[in-house]
Amino acid sequence: MILNALQDLTGNQEWNSRNFKIESVHLMGAAVDDEQVSTDPSDTDDLGEKVYGQAIESQVITFYNLFDNEDNALQRPYPLAEGNETALGLNGSEEGILYPKITKMQMLQ
Repeated sequence: MILNALQDLTGNQEWNSRNFKIESVHLMGAAVDDEQVSTDPSDTDDLGEKVYGQAIESQVITFYNLFDNEDNALQRPYPLAEGNETALGLNGSEEGILYPKITKMQMLQ
């Protein structure tokens, strides 16, 4: 929901004309695919899957992803899992993806 809201703000002319930014976003146990914070759509495992890194980059000053690799709710298969996906809230982001260029982006366990 948060990632979709950031995407919506990216297309909101009034929001952007006033140069608003979100000071910080804190995801806790996010049940989204671990590559969805990438800025590069080719980082996704599924054709047509959205990535939100550009929205994060343009709207957020500080982005935190709090994860727990012992979170039973996010163990495979986690809600909405397709194929061999891992939740962002389980192990953090997928290794090797292109991260948004923002002031601070932290993956915290």
